[in-house]
Amino acid sequence: MTASQVPPQTVDRIGMTIKRILLPTDFSDTAAHTLGYAREMAERFGSEVHVLHVVADPTPQDWAIGAAALVVSDLLKTWEAAAERRLAEISLDGIETVRATRVGPSAGTVENCAAQIGGFPM
Repeated sequence: MTASQVPPQTVDRIGMTIKRILLPTDFSDTAAHTLGYAREMAERFGSEVHVLHVVADPTPQDWAIGAAALVVSDLLKTWEAAAERRLAEISLDGIETVRATRVGPSAGTVENCAAQIGGFPM
């Protein structure tokens, strides 16, 4: 069932409000599919959507130790810039949308972002 299929009385009866929706994305087809759900929920609840992409930091990876010739900071800047361009392409017409790129391990970084945005129980 999509958010638009939920009868209004169900939402009103339980008194549910959603102020912010955190939508992590890896730019995959599956992640693109979730945009529709986020849009429907945001329209229904008047929510803002926070779209987040996490760029993996390669420095803690074993393979990065042997890659001393690569300048990791330059590599990260390139990955972040590419992610920001892709985030800018995500359109949720008429929905207040905040886009962000963070560097770090995916799970922990998403949790930290949720805590910083506030309103997300952790």
